[in-house]
Amino acid sequence: MSSPSDAARRVGLRVAGALFALGLLLGPAASPTLGHALLLKADPPDGSALAAAPNRIHLVFTQAVAVGLSKVELVDSAGRKIALDGLAGDPADPTVIVIDPPALPADAYRLSWRVVSNDDLHPSIGTLVFGVGVTSSVAVPAGSAVNALASAPETVDRWLDLLALAVLVGAICLLHLGVPRVAASDAGDSMRVGAEARRRLARLAIAAGALSLVTGAVLLLLQAVAAGATADADLVRYLQTGFAEDLIVRTILVVALIGLTAWATRITGRRPSPIQAAASFALVGALSLAEAGTTHMASLIAFPLGLIVGAIHLLAAGLWVGGLVALVVAVLPHARRDPDGRAMALRIVRRFGVLAAVSVAGLGVTGLFVTGQLVATVDALLFSSYGQLLLIKILLVGVVALIGLSNAISTQPRLQRLIVDRLPGRLAARLGPRSPSRSIVAEMGAAVAVLGVVALLGVTPPARGPEYDPIPASARPTTVTAQADDLLVLLSVRPNRPGRNFVTVGIHDTRRPAPAPIGTVRVRLVAPDGTVADPGTDARPIGDGRYELAGDTIKADGGWTIGLTVERPGLPPASLTTPWTVAPAGIPVAPRPTVISNQPLAPILTAVALVGGFLLAAVLAIAGYRRARFPAIPEPARGPSPAGTLEGWPG
Repeated sequence: MSSPSDAARRVGLRVAGALFALGLLLGPAASPTLGHALLLKADPPDGSALAAAPNRIHLVFTQAVAVGLSKVELVDSAGRKIALDGLAGDPADPTVIVIDPPALPADAYRLSWRVVSNDDLHPSIGTLVFGVGVTSSVAVPAGSAVNALASAPETVDRWLDLLALAVLVGAICLLHLGVPRVAASDAGDSMRVGAEARRRLARLAIAAGALSLVTGAVLLLLQAVAAGATADADLVRYLQTGFAEDLIVRTILVVALIGLTAWATRITGRRPSPIQAAASFALVGALSLAEAGTTHMASLIAFPLGLIVGAIHLLAAGLWVGGLVALVVAVLPHARRDPDGRAMALRIVRRFGVLAAVSVAGLGVTGLFVTGQLVATVDALLFSSYGQLLLIKILLVGVVALIGLSNAISTQPRLQRLIVDRLPGRLAARLGPRSPSRSIVAEMGAAVAVLGVVALLGVTPPARGPEYDPIPASARPTTVTAQADDLLVLLSVRPNRPGRNFVTVGIHDTRRPAPAPIGTVRVRLVAPDGTVADPGTDARPIGDGRYELAGDTIKADGGWTIGLTVERPGLPPASLTTPWTVAPAGIPVAPRPTVISNQPLAPILTAVALVGGFLLAAVLAIAGYRRARFPAIPEPARGPSPAGTLEGWPG
């Protein structure tokens, strides 16, 4: 017959599976899961018309690119492939690919690429067009950086990999910080249950480390196959990428942690020495740095800040989530055996509560900073796949935190005195001392689901880059509203770049009834150098009081002058002259309309993260000072237990 704890464990695992499945459905359903090396800019730019053939073509991506694993193809307007000498990287900038084309005759050309990110091995594909001596007219799908899909097996393997690493970190931290020392007066059964807890934690850490070795190797293989590896030579090149190097370092550190844990505990539950504990923490820190090197945080945030913040974020997540798994698997079974086991389990749970509180605070601070760096704007947060997954993650973290707070209140005497004793009787009874085993299992299930969403985030491109970059004011298509006698004039130029443009004029008569119908609308254009580019051309009516003039008259960027003359029968002409700024050809047009806000999130979230980090450091410093200055006051006995450790725990 199964016990309540077994049933609760099954419920927690079902909750984890359901929430992870929800993340799998909601994430990719919004839009495909994409690669991460996105095209940042190109020379020549997409859609450009060149007077002469380019000597070199430069592609600049958002991440470092493995040039040896990347391919490009150049075809003309008839679909004929143009032979290329090959690809080269820029020694000064690993995000740049340099292409040396042959002499190109006048024609329109399409350049297609398939590149592999050096940081995460995700492939991405894309296309741009340009013309030599002609206007590029080859049709290009919306968005020139179309990215390859990440496979579902890779996502699942990432989830298992993150879970294995988290359990490894959580079990080791509980092994050294969670199991309390047993006083000489409490020797005997307490010594036995303490040794058994350490033995279980050590074995769990070793098993998790072994699993991470398997999932890491599978991850490298899956990404190599997905990115196009077809032969042993391709696999060798993949092993030379930055991602593979970080993974190899991680493997060495995991093996070292497994060996140190086995040696320190002898798998018999002996207490590790302070030197062995310090060595374990050093390896855990190095492991966090190595794992952070394979994430968005290291590749998209300035070095070494991104690496350090990423390592802290991953370490806090591992301690919290992995610690919960370690509690359920290796500690809570003691609570079902005897009073000494229940007492030891409760002491470990209380110690973990303090570690979890610090971890959650660290996750909040680093998470705010990372969000500002990887999510460009409010619109990007709400309407991109990455932003929506991040919101799901935040929601799940909030659920886990609330369950954890309830568990902390039920097990921490200080919180009981501070919170529960001041509440009304019925609410105090619900939050007061009780068995936390079931709620800890529920907390673990939700935390494991959070790792599932994190795995999805790992294969989804962050919501930043050219698509979300702020556009300079001069580059935004604008509309000028002005008065010409009794006429209200709305003037706009699209796309407001050198080349073919559409000048649109909207005219509304402010008098009712209008004294006369509009006859002709003449547009006059003066170039930045003062020359008259168009002395006056009649715009054609397009309906609803709007008139349009299309042409290639605007050939340079800079400050132009636009003059309008509106003629009406029986009335003098109404004239208007206004300055106009034409943006350079290399500046992209805003790719999407503003829904809520396109203001950058980074300045605000970075400031909040700095304040939060300062407050967290201050609280930890004060707590450390008080702990060193004032000895701990023994917890008062409550209920029938003489030591105050059995209250609320099932017998």
